Amino acid sequence: MAGRRPMKDGFRQTMAFLHSWAGLFPGWLLYAVFLSGSLTYYRQEITLWMRPELSGAAADPQAALHAIDRLQQAAPDAHLWRIDLPNARNPVTEILWKGEKGGFRSEYLDPRTGRRLRGRETMGGDFLYYFHFDLHAPVRLGRWLVCFAAIAMLVAIISGIITHRRLFADFFTFRPRKGQRSWLDAHNVAGVLALPFCLMISFTGLITLATMFMPWAIQRAYSGDAAAYALDLKGQGVASSADAPALTGPMVDHIVRSAEQMWPKGRAGRILVDNPSSKHATVTVERRDSDSISYDLVWLRFSADGRLVARHDGGGPAVTTHGWLYGLHLARFSGGTLRFLFFLSGLLGTAMIATGLILWVVKRRPQNPASPRPMAAERANVAVIAGLPIAIAALMLANRLLPAGMSGRIGWEASAFFLSWIAALVNAWMMPPQRAWIGQVRCLGLLCLAAPIPQMFVPESGLFAWVRTDDMARVCVDLALLTTGLTALAAASMGGTRRKAEA
Repeated sequence: MAGRRPMKDGFRQTMAFLHSWAGLFPGWLLYAVFLSGSLTYYRQEITLWMRPELSGAAADPQAALHAIDRLQQAAPDAHLWRIDLPNARNPVTEILWKGEKGGFRSEYLDPRTGRRLRGRETMGGDFLYYFHFDLHAPVRLGRWLVCFAAIAMLVAIISGIITHRRLFADFFTFRPRKGQRSWLDAHNVAGVLALPFCLMISFTGLITLATMFMPWAIQRAYSGDAAAYALDLKGQGVASSADAPALTGPMVDHIVRSAEQMWPKGRAGRILVDNPSSKHATVTVERRDSDSISYDLVWLRFSADGRLVARHDGGGPAVTTHGWLYGLHLARFSGGTLRFLFFLSGLLGTAMIATGLILWVVKRRPQNPASPRPMAAERANVAVIAGLPIAIAALMLANRLLPAGMSGRIGWEASAFFLSWIAALVNAWMMPPQRAWIGQVRCLGLLCLAAPIPQMFVPESGLFAWVRTDDMARVCVDLALLTTGLTALAAASMGGTRRKAEA
């Protein structure tokens, strides 16, 4: 009995095994999800950067009136109008309309004049936003993969907590240039710092996909009618069917002001007009999403003559809980400081995953330098950890190099992203890992430094012009690219020097 391993240690070893393998296979996917998800905290700023022609706009109290006037000209027979009002992070008005054949068309307007702003065709920050939860994969394959990866993330976090007995002490321990020990310390420090965020973001991420992978309760309660469930979740209310005069721009402007008076300290964020040319037209005003943590937005519905006919001030306990968890995941409520902390926590989570993947390889790397070819996992680490940032930088550079008026620009930008990532994969597979690491990090640095340069040759645009006009959103994106580029080049130079010293 004396030599028998204590049950507690056996359980911890089992958790260590589970943590290691639950972290490896989904780890590459989780790295992509965390990195792209972290960047989407600045989704609107990235979109503005990728549409430099929209410079000069500013929020205006007459934005709704100008938007209605433009919609009456561009889409008088549309079934639905949507107006996204300007705010501090997005100083332009976006209008969308849906016609008889379905599908939306959109335009950007100057809130002060209603003049159409012609920005280049691009998904902007939405490309990274959709990538982080569906990978731009067909059907729902990407969402299913992300869902299973999030479950594995929870398993890895819980088993990692059980495995590390010295969790608090590990936070203060980092021993540089010690090989495997240094990677373990870096993984522990990043993990402890990001632990609350990772638990929150993985759990709330699963909540956003819950209706997809656990649909049975909805199917039972609604007899398979998903549309009825969606209507109840959104709180559609009951709208009046009484006839009303034709809708006018001044009336919509009056409705928006009335709605904002009913919300203490609240502002309108979106306007939806159903059947705008009909006698039964209704105007729904949604409260700005930054006014509340919950994703379950408050709204008011008016008839075309300005009478309040329905309202939604929040759902029941289940809807409220879902809305708060969903809203916490998106963090649209956050101000500048809190958003930066979310972003920083996301990067720490990304670093935790990256160091864990590298540590897995370092622990299992053959000790003999003359041993057979490197493990496939080591090559995959290079392609994912260095390759994805290269793909994102290529996306940003393609946005600047492709002609602004080019048709199909969205597809070409996406092609630049995926083709550059495939090139990184081929490079990682063909070259020795150490050389591939240095080469790809150097490539990342050059791409990031190159991305801001083309716009500097456009009159009244680019970094220096944006500094003069106090366009801080675009300035910060440029500075982030330049900082990342210089850091990557410095890291590649250090790696090259160390490699020559070891040779």
